[in-house]
Order: sequence, then structure tokens, then C-alpha cells
Amino acid sequence: MRAPGWNMKHLSNGNRRPRFALSTFSHVHLVSVFLSFSSGFMGGWYAQLNRKPVYFNLQVSSSERHEQNSSTMARIYSEYLSEERLLGLADQHRERFQNADPFPHVYIDDFLEPNFVRAVEDEFASTSFGELCKSQPKTSGKNQKKKVHCFHKAGDENEGKKTAVLDESVMGPNTRAVFGLLKTSLFVEFLERLTGIDDIIPDPHYRGSGLHQTEPGGFLRVHADFNRYERFGLDRRVNVFLFLNEGWDTGWGGALELWPRDMSSCKQKIQPLFNRLVIFRTTDFSYHGYTDPIRSPFPRRSVSMYYYTNGRPAEEKIDPDKDAHAHSTLWQKVSCAMQSDDALTPKCMTSRR
Repeated sequence: MRAPGWNMKHLSNGNRRPRFALSTFSHVHLVSVFLSFSSGFMGGWYAQLNRKPVYFNLQVSSSERHEQNSSTMARIYSEYLSEERLLGLADQHRERFQNADPFPHVYIDDFLEPNFVRAVEDEFASTSFGELCKSQPKTSGKNQKKKVHCFHKAGDENEGKKTAVLDESVMGPNTRAVFGLLKTSLFVEFLERLTGIDDIIPDPHYRGSGLHQTEPGGFLRVHADFNRYERFGLDRRVNVFLFLNEGWDTGWGGALELWPRDMSSCKQKIQPLFNRLVIFRTTDFSYHGYTDPIRSPFPRRSVSMYYYTNGRPAEEKIDPDKDAHAHSTLWQKVSCAMQSDDALTPKCMTSRR
């Protein structure tokens, strides 16, 4: 492990150790150097032991990170989030989005600069979820906000082994940057042009948005999302997911399933592949989840961002006669889901062959 404050740029010729010309040092100089180094080294470690815990650990100096980020962000804005590219993508995929079955949706591969997405995934993978989950208050109030949601209850039939990071204070710099990008006026204009929904407002306080992780063996029961942000009187209209799973194998489960209003059968399965952006219209009937428990050697991870408007059409509501009717998550029962009681019946076993 690198000692605190050690900068690898100080090493000559790419070596892992500094080179000292010992012949130029007197014995007194050597003792002095040794004592100075020991004092600095032990003092640094003492400071490390007594500092507050951090929730992610990046092995790059701040100056190196600043250089890398500046270069990467410049490329992102010029190549990936330029007005020409975003509005071109909106025009290219608008018809496909509007006519998609079972409800309007689209996915776009290679959406952002790959090294930037890798940096976000690395920060996410370095997050100490155990510490975060233990440190959370049992309830959240006006002066006490939950930074994570930890769905690890044994026998949870809705969302097993899932964790969501909901606060920027426990996110790395690249992760904060990606959420900033998803809130820009240009990205919002892209969503409006793609979806046909006007006056979209990005989620300002991570009301459901955030980093989502499901560990091996976990799943997410099919559902429609909560519909209202009561604090501001806004209606939820669009879901956006950016998948972070490099090297994902389609045999590992965890595909995003889209189901119709009558819940007759899964109509679409979207694999959670690295740098794939998924967008779908959020209604009281946009049923989605991943019922096939994850079998990957590492967690399924995504960046999730939600978008709102002031009001929504009656056809998107489960109760059109109630203008401000708020509901929580609408969980659905899926026949033959892998975690359900009927999963091992002959009928279900045959249907999965």
C-alpha cells in the first residue's frame, strides 16, 4: 500500500522505488534523512488511523485525477453530449421509442465515453456499503436524511439483496459528474424531444434516483414505480438507467423485464450491458423488474435518474378521476418468477425450457 502523501510522479525512470546516490551523503545526513522520513511516514499513518472513515477509496493523486477528469469531460461534452449528437439520437430513436411494446422505451448502447463510465463503476465498486448501511438512521426526517437504502431483509419477496445510494456526499467525483450530466438542460431537451413530454424536471434530491446495486442472488419483483413527488407536487414521467456492468454475461440473469398492463407475459428483456442507456416512460402501468435472480460473480450496478413534470395525462393514471392521487410502488405477482412459490412446478419448468 502506498504511504499517505506518496506521489508516484516523484519516482524516476518508472521505477517503484526512489533512487538515492548514497555516496553523496554523510552518515549524519543519512541519519537525518532516516529520521525525517520515519517521522513523516509514521505521522502520516497516525493521521490515517485517526481520520474519519471514507466510503470510497481511489488510488490516484488529486492532481492526476484532475488532469484525467478535465481531458475526459472535455471529450464527453464535445463528442458524446454535444447538441448535434444528442438531438440526432432523439430524432433517430423517437419513432422506435413511441411505438415500443409494451410501453414507450428505448435503449442506446455506447452512450458515454467508456473510460468515464469505468471510473464511475470503479467508484461504485469501492463503496463500503456495509459501513453505510450500519450507519443509517432507522427513519429519515427533516434534519436526518438517509444516504442509502439497504434491502437485505431475509425473505423479502419484492427486492432481494439490493442497495441504493441516494446522497452525493457518499459518491465519488466521477459519479457526481455523471448525475450532473444527466441533469443538464441539453440532456433534458434530448429527453423532451425523444419522449414528446414537455417541461421535464430532473429529480433534484435523489427521490429514488441514485446508484442502484443488486448482489448475486438478488432480484427485483415486477412493479410500477411511485407516481408523485409530494414535496413539490410533481408527477414522475421518465426513468433513465445507465448500466455499469462491464463484461456482463447474458446467462447471469438480471435482464430488465418489461411487462404489459395485463401482466400476461414478459414482452421485452434488456440486458444490463456496460454503457447502455435505457429510457422509458413512467406510468402507473409501466411494469418492469428483473425476476431472474442474478448469478454473476459481481453485483449488477446502474446509475438511475428520474424525471418529473407538473401534471400528467389521465391515461397514465391508475385512477384518472383523482388529479393528485399519490401511490407507492405497485408490486405485481408474476407467474413462474424464479423466486416465486410456483417456480418449480412442472408447468413453470416446461415454460422456461
